[in-house]
Order: sequence, then C-alpha cells, then structure tokens
Amino acid sequence: MMQELISLLKLSQPQVAIFSSSFPRIDFPPLPHLTPEVTEFAFVYHNNNFEWRKMQICGNSIISFCISKIMKSLSSRSDHYQELLKIIMLSDKVLASYAIYLEIHIDNRMCDHLINSDHANSFKVWVYGYQKSFGTLICEQFVESLIQPLMNSLYSLDLKNNEEIVDFLNNYFKVFWVSS
Repeated sequence: MMQELISLLKLSQPQVAIFSSSFPRIDFPPLPHLTPEVTEFAFVYHNNNFEWRKMQICGNSIISFCISKIMKSLSSRSDHYQELLKIIMLSDKVLASYAIYLEIHIDNRMCDHLINSDHANSFKVWVYGYQKSFGTLICEQFVESLIQPLMNSLYSLDLKNNEEIVDFLNNYFKVFWVSS
C-alpha cells in the first residue's frame, strides 16, 4: 500500500492539473514576502541549480520537522499511520499544490497547469528562504499554520484506501490530476 501511495502522489513526469479555483483555501494564511537577498536565490532555480538544490533540502527538513511537531500534538496513532501521514504531507502533489495556491510558481516562471516535481521543490525552497529571511520560529509558525488544517483532516481519516486518500487530497486542493 505504501509504495503504491508514493507512486500515486509522485510527480516523476509532468502532469496536467486542473485547479477548480484560483483562490487559496480560506484556511491558508497569506504568503509573506521574502527579503530581497533571499528572493534572488529562491526564485531563480534555473540560474543556480546547486544553490537551489541546497535550499530545497533545507526547506524539506523544516517542513518535516513541522509535520513531526504537529503529529506529536495530535492524538496517538500507530507508527505505520504516522509514516503514511508524513509520506502524504511531503509528497510532490501536496507540496506542488501548496506552491500553486500560494503562487510561488509565478515567481519561478513555472506554468500552473503542467505540474512537475520542480513545483513541489519551489515550495521547499520558499520555506527555507522564509526561514533565512525571518528566522526559524516565525517560519515554523507559518508552515504549521499552513499544513495543520490538512493534517487535522487527514488525522480523522482511516488512511487505508489509497484511492480515498487521493480523492480526499484532490477535494481539499480543488484539483483534478490528468494522468499522462
């Protein structure tokens, strides 16, 4: 089940995504701006691939930490359930959806209908850029406020059926993924 879920939520090839709403969910906090120095690196991934990759790894670590903090604050679930939840939250499709709704893809000159893993990576880079701009605590508070509603909703589900998980995520982000 876990490998199939990973494959369903991965963007190894570009996929067409149709977002039924261009407006973010009302429970998404507004996107804060990065400092000009950080913006220069965070939004030019094609100009400095090595630096962008480092920022992506650091951003992924921050998001992972925030997910772990939220899981710790929620009622206990099995280790397997928590691992599934972390896989979902760190998946390309979930992170790419956040990037689209927060319009991070626009600053990176990425399209909003043909989605690939760079969209997800742009969200990770933005998170690291926000941490560099305003500090760890403020960054963690923002990321937690962004991902907490989805995690709360997922925590109330059974997470046994991959199709139900994918359908739930599609409804949450108001997106329809067209398989290639």
